[in-house]
Amino acid sequence: MTTIKSIAVTALTLMIALSPERATAQTRTSAQLADQWREARRAELLEQREKARSDLSTREALIASELKALDRDSTPDSIAATAPASPASNKTVTTTAVTTTAGPDGSGQKTTNTTSTSTEVLPPKSDKSVQSDPAAIASPKQTFGGLDLGAGLSFTLDLGKLNRISRASAVNGVVRSDDQDNGRARIMLESHYFFTPCTWNFLGLKNPCTTKDGWRVADPKEARWGLGPFIAVQPGSDNIIDAIGMGIMVGARREQSAQSFNLGIGIVFDPNTRVLGDGIIENMPLPIGEIDVRYRETLQTGILVLTSFSF
Repeated sequence: MTTIKSIAVTALTLMIALSPERATAQTRTSAQLADQWREARRAELLEQREKARSDLSTREALIASELKALDRDSTPDSIAATAPASPASNKTVTTTAVTTTAGPDGSGQKTTNTTSTSTEVLPPKSDKSVQSDPAAIASPKQTFGGLDLGAGLSFTLDLGKLNRISRASAVNGVVRSDDQDNGRARIMLESHYFFTPCTWNFLGLKNPCTTKDGWRVADPKEARWGLGPFIAVQPGSDNIIDAIGMGIMVGARREQSAQSFNLGIGIVFDPNTRVLGDGIIENMPLPIGEIDVRYRETLQTGILVLTSFSF
């Protein structure tokens, strides 16, 4: 019995002696892990700060370059050629791992959170405001009904027998026109095709000729002027055409540039022209029994003058 008590006292004494050392070792290990995580995180944050400064400097250089290029002699071609590429961007991915280990005496568990941070380099984003194609810069395209059309400025003069009426009223029973719209300026979408003859000049402009298959022709890419048909539409809602026109267009291109000034003349068809209703005549009394002005829509034609700015 005495022997058993001695053994128990000895074991208890050893456990009391070892407990502070075990606690100290565990505390030291946790402090080391915390220090390592803080050092890794500090290094990552410093790297991100340097990257942010570099991206800001690159963006400032891009803006300064474009501002310098915007002088009187600059063109969209030269700006596109000198504009630096957009910088690549980084994506930071942070991963946290949870590790559970048993204590030295096997009685208890210890949980450790380990955080690691990595950086992915993403490809540079394309800058849609700077196009690489000079033709795309000179002629912005609009999509209508699946077709790529260029924008143009137009003026139409109605040639119909009836006046285009925007608003009318009845004054003492007499029909008065408040607003007529026989002449209209509007933006239309157009497409044209230029023939480039080289046998005669236009306003002093001459197309360079080459011989191909026995024919003297001009390269459309080097032509200074062209002549050909055009078609124009005024789009409405839900891909509905409010007006359509066609005619002949001539274009003169600036030297070594995709920009040009084109002038076309033709005829326009307006299927939804608003006019006074049947029996309602301008400056005449309303029909018996009517007190309001009625309208109707009809097809009328007119002269179309159109300008656009792409060869």
